[in-house]
Amino acid sequence: MKINKIKIISIALLLAAFLFVIYGTKKVYNDFFWSASSSNVSKWGASTTPLQSEEKVKSELDRMLSIQRRNYKDLVNYPTIPIPGLRGAWSLKKDKVAFGVDWVPQGLAISENNLFISAYDKKHQLNSIVYVINKKSGKYLKTIILDTKAHVGGLAYDVKYKRLWIATDTSKNARLTVLSQKNIDTYQPSLMKKSILSDKTFDIQWWTNVSSLSISDNVLSLAYYDSKEKGGIISVTLNSSGYLENRQINHAIELKKTNNNMITIIDKNKVLNGSKIMNGKERMQGISFSEDLLFISQSNGLAASKVGIYRYKRIEKTGSFEFGKLEKSDEVSIPTGVEQIAVDPYSSKVYIVFESGARPYRADTFEIMDRVISLNFK
Repeated sequence: MKINKIKIISIALLLAAFLFVIYGTKKVYNDFFWSASSSNVSKWGASTTPLQSEEKVKSELDRMLSIQRRNYKDLVNYPTIPIPGLRGAWSLKKDKVAFGVDWVPQGLAISENNLFISAYDKKHQLNSIVYVINKKSGKYLKTIILDTKAHVGGLAYDVKYKRLWIATDTSKNARLTVLSQKNIDTYQPSLMKKSILSDKTFDIQWWTNVSSLSISDNVLSLAYYDSKEKGGIISVTLNSSGYLENRQINHAIELKKTNNNMITIIDKNKVLNGSKIMNGKERMQGISFSEDLLFISQSNGLAASKVGIYRYKRIEKTGSFEFGKLEKSDEVSIPTGVEQIAVDPYSSKVYIVFESGARPYRADTFEIMDRVISLNFK
């Protein structure tokens, strides 16, 4: 009888453990893969429910960073900021309001009061969007609907002229769309029921793929992504009105690569007069200039991403522009799926956005990051 009781207790404990595992797995599954529906997200808005708790995010970041450096507790600013729309967001489909759940975060830019995060529909059915977030509180404010389904891989905010630049590439060439802060402030999708009108659009004949943007000291920098070789960065001086000149975008430039990956350029029309040309890094997702430093984010598939800090060094001047190289100053590993990086000119914090929390990707790994994190580099 005693033996039977022991067996019964053992079986009960095993069953309880099994149910606990099943329940726990189901809860984790639901937390990760649950998507919102059009009935529980306000029309024209985006979901704000994160995929994981702040405690889990902090635990994972602390674990990863403690291995790399002693002062890791001073590196990350908490709380982090949940990325909107990972469970679903509204946009337009053929000029009609529509709801989607396959939004992939891409670009990141910072103004005095806000964060801007661009996202595209992985199914390429809905118009691309930009989330507007209060920088201080981390609260989602609204969605800007763009008149394009582009990858929107790069954002940059011009603090001098208060303009948001967006990479809206076409199949033929690079395109940059510019929105003034006044335009952004007055845009209300629920009232206007249409995409925002751009203030300016620039088609750049000599560039095909903008993976990241940066604006600093009236200089616009464009980067492109390459998974196997070093990407490239071109920095072009804007005019006195803070825009590109027609001569800077309307002429074709011949781009070549030498054996050491240095980008060589034949610029017969002096399109890039006074510009800087440099190699980037493999799998370069984001760039952000701050005074004499360049911050670069690099993805690495399902493995850890990296943020590197570099100094620009001129090594050659050719005609009207100069070549340069990057000298590494510091580097830190961060969670998988990094996208753009942006230095806040008002605080010198470095903000980073990730795509690993997007529904099309989070099935591949539980090691996701569904937040914008900010780091303190000294």
